[in-house]
Amino acid sequence: MKAQPTILIALSVMAGGVLGWLAHSPSTVRAASDPGPMQFQLQGTGPATQLGVYFGAEKDLYVYQGVGAGSSSVNCSFKLHMSKPGGPIERVNCGVGKVE
Repeated sequence: MKAQPTILIALSVMAGGVLGWLAHSPSTVRAASDPGPMQFQLQGTGPATQLGVYFGAEKDLYVYQGVGAGSSSVNCSFKLHMSKPGGPIERVNCGVGKVE
């Protein structure tokens, strides 16, 4: 008779999973030609954290290194530009920013 609480817990976990799945919003699929909004990706933790900011309209990816440590104002390290898929990627160093 000790199996009943375990079964109830398992059923409630499964019910929660089903309700969560039914409540989630559908995924949005974008075509490569659709520039879409600005997109962010944060990688790592601490001083080695990097932030990538993608602008679809410009086909540019801006990379900010060390966003997890130091000053509260972090300048762009470099940007990557690809004019067409399969073409060369151009790396351009960002200019020196100023603290405002």
